Amino acid sequence: MNEDELTIIGKVLKPHGVRGQLKIKHYGESPEEFLTIKRIFVKERIENALKFYIVKSIKPFNRYFIMVLEGIDNLEEAERFRERELFIEKKIFNQLSSGEYFWHQLIGLTVYNAKEEILGKVESILPTKGHDIYVVNKGEAELMIPAVPYFIKEVSVSRKFIKLNSTVDMLE
Repeated sequence: MNEDELTIIGKVLKPHGVRGQLKIKHYGESPEEFLTIKRIFVKERIENALKFYIVKSIKPFNRYFIMVLEGIDNLEEAERFRERELFIEKKIFNQLSSGEYFWHQLIGLTVYNAKEEILGKVESILPTKGHDIYVVNKGEAELMIPAVPYFIKEVSVSRKFIKLNSTVDMLE
């Protein structure tokens, strides 16, 4: 599988228990979508190659998920996955409309205010009933920016930035 055909969906934080379970941080918006995943790819540490795994089970665990992969059934084997990113095939996702993005595309983007000053990077995204909120790491502080046109002027995934409208200067 070519890496261009894959998209990142989460990260293994650490092993969970002694039976090969993995504690996963999911980067997506929909937990229901994550629970349906049947196969994943993991980038190996040494070879940097992608390896395919069958997902035996996934279940919610607080704000995270516990995943069991076929062939991984003890703590020692699970330890190899610590801090490894998880990928799935892009074709699994529905196509997005213009101006819509997958969360994994936004996390890590640099955020600029209207004066072109760097505010920080998108650290996480909080879903709310009305709209998402981008959590921007601003050194010792966090800035929470509603993901609505009133605040967001431009998003460029390819150039890795989000530019804010002048209204955001009032939040600082």
